[in-house]
Amino acid sequence: MSNNLFSTYRQGENRITSTFLAVLQRLSLPNIDRILGTLIGDTAFSLVSFENQPKRKRSTPDARIRTGPAIWIETKTASNAVRSGQIRRHLESLEDGERLLLLTPDDDQPGYLRDGVIWSNFRTLIKAIEEILEDKSEPPSEKEAFLLREFILMIQEDGLIGSTESKVLVVAAREAWPTYKNLNAYLCQSNRSFQPSTHLAFYAEGAVQPLVPKIKAVVESVNLTREGIEYLEGDQKNLAEELLTQIEKFYLINKWTQGKVMFLSEPDDDETVKLKQKIINDKKDKSGKNVAFVMAHGYVTLESLKTASKTSELK
Repeated sequence: MSNNLFSTYRQGENRITSTFLAVLQRLSLPNIDRILGTLIGDTAFSLVSFENQPKRKRSTPDARIRTGPAIWIETKTASNAVRSGQIRRHLESLEDGERLLLLTPDDDQPGYLRDGVIWSNFRTLIKAIEEILEDKSEPPSEKEAFLLREFILMIQEDGLIGSTESKVLVVAAREAWPTYKNLNAYLCQSNRSFQPSTHLAFYAEGAVQPLVPKIKAVVESVNLTREGIEYLEGDQKNLAEELLTQIEKFYLINKWTQGKVMFLSEPDDDETVKLKQKIINDKKDKSGKNVAFVMAHGYVTLESLKTASKTSELK
């Protein structure tokens, strides 16, 4: 059932854009910069910068506040909806240094884009928001986190991140892989935000592991005790009871208490995809050193998992 904060507004593209701006207006400047910087592909992006005693050729003022050039936004809520005439007219209105951000649900860039136009999609926007929500060093305020989660929910409910068909969530956690083999589940902090996916894969020991279970059900937050699962119904309750039995069997009852649970198909289940081999990570940084394939989580297609032998081949 739809229950996001912005669900009462039904104005198509204007609704999405105005909600996006309303959320941005309520964030701290660093978080605004992180989101917009991700969308426009500029990690050094800054709307406002502050500098004490900037040195000039002939003087040193006490301070300088620098503001960046304007970013204009054109939003589309349908794929393949970009029209060259409209983009051309927008560009004709831009002043020097200004840019046009084209935000669409398309998986790939919609054709040739002229200079001054930057394209991004809602999947990238959600990824930028998720990185803020999961940042332990500089976490968002409770108000910011609430608004950002509600905005993700709105984007998902409006179907703006493409089809979930064959999308696989890849999680990187040291204990997630052995936990799955024992419990047939993935457990993490309550209400952690993920894009809708059909399957889940595990990145561990420098490789994507060969078992890719189907996501059977998800409970956003639950107290993993016999009393805590009483409010669940149907399949969720049955799966939770099975999970608790496994937790008790492996003496993990004090380790897993409150959290989000993804119930997964068992390793030998027909719904679990068995890859031919582990997919070895060959990702490197600019200096040529090996780096982790995913720092927290990412998304790939099921089709690419079935054929890849190294992570650079995943899509």
